[in-house]
Amino acid sequence: MKKLTIVISGLIALQSQAAMDTKTTRGSSTASFQSPSGRTELCIIPQKINDNFFSKGDIKDEGSLCALNFYADTVVCPKQNSTNPGVLIAKMVDGLAKDKAEAKYCKGPSDELSVQAKFKQSISCSYTPSALAYYQFSRMLDAGRAPVTVLRTMDRKEHLRLTKKALSYGLEGVIKQTWNSFASAHQNGGNNKIFDNTEQFIYGALSDNPKREERYTEVSGKGSYDTRYQRFLKQPPFLKVASSKSVQDIAGTTDFKKAAQTVVQMKDVSDMILLDTLFSQDDRIGNIHYKYVWYYIDDEGNVNRKKSDSKLTGSKVVTPEEEIAEYGSKGVLLKEMLLKDNDCGVDVTKRTNMMRDISAIEQVRHMSAKTYSRLMAFAKIAKNADTESWMKRELLYTDSDLKGHKRSFQSNLDRAVSVLKANCESGALKLDLNLQDFAPGSQQTVIGCDGKFQ
Repeated sequence: MKKLTIVISGLIALQSQAAMDTKTTRGSSTASFQSPSGRTELCIIPQKINDNFFSKGDIKDEGSLCALNFYADTVVCPKQNSTNPGVLIAKMVDGLAKDKAEAKYCKGPSDELSVQAKFKQSISCSYTPSALAYYQFSRMLDAGRAPVTVLRTMDRKEHLRLTKKALSYGLEGVIKQTWNSFASAHQNGGNNKIFDNTEQFIYGALSDNPKREERYTEVSGKGSYDTRYQRFLKQPPFLKVASSKSVQDIAGTTDFKKAAQTVVQMKDVSDMILLDTLFSQDDRIGNIHYKYVWYYIDDEGNVNRKKSDSKLTGSKVVTPEEEIAEYGSKGVLLKEMLLKDNDCGVDVTKRTNMMRDISAIEQVRHMSAKTYSRLMAFAKIAKNADTESWMKRELLYTDSDLKGHKRSFQSNLDRAVSVLKANCESGALKLDLNLQDFAPGSQQTVIGCDGKFQ
């Protein structure tokens, strides 16, 4: 096992302010676009602490997001469902010009559009630094699966046009209220969580839009919104993660195919608790999704995964025949958790941190060895000046979001590290959610409570 190293280089100090300064040097690359009024919009791929934590697919998707031009070759519509008044960026519709497609498909349900990305700002529950942080840390810690996310600006005049369009649709409920909130923000100005320091642009998180996902009610359970977190603690997936039994005993087998779903689900739940604790997520339970993925062992004995186009039709899982032919005999089709909506966190002026409130991480008895190791390694550099500068510049954290507040990132991190390390040292926490350990002939992963592999 290679020794884990986290390298930070080329970091530039940033003033402590919530408003985005478009002249600040940030990101590993930047794309620019001209709005109809001649203003230069930016799409910024945030700089990473360590590029090696990100896959080739991640890098490709970042580039694809920053290639999206809101004024050419895309259909751009105001979002009309849920609570966030975001912007949907979709593929062009065959045979239709951009203006014709937007006139035809933007009003009403957008099921006929192939939505590629969602552009959300810090309004309603949402907070741009939260969406940015989840993507970066899900890769850094090998914990959870958050959509690829970049930083984007948009001409304020163009967004106001979309706001007026949304409100002309006769919306109802919360989404109408939040679009009205945006209209008020446009009228009054001065909101540095929405507008850049020149107030010529709005800024926010541009995230890849997953497709064919399903609600993971097996993890969330069903019932009242007000008691959703208490309900989560009673569901079988959490109870497995909180069990003192070994993962082999919980799965009831050491056979790879039979144990794989249990191990993957337990890791997903354990990872979710960790990330939501770190980022004070308040809107997770009841808002968890999954997708189908093939897991199989290759000729060298390594566990691999392959995305599936399987979908749920009624209560039946329908899988393409070509996938069954290729993976059916050697692999197993599993549910893999997707942390799709990650924007309701971080902001210490609003968030309470529901996972801390229910002491979820204190009850975790199983975790991935890799995730634990990476967490302990990051904790050693978390309070370095370079790391703090990176979080403020690349993820747009404020000083209060980062430290000092009782629910700040550093406070959440200190709590998580302290609890997990103490439980590891006492033997209460098992670092056994390692699917590779179930592959025939694999040596069991051994890791110390200091996070070092042995």
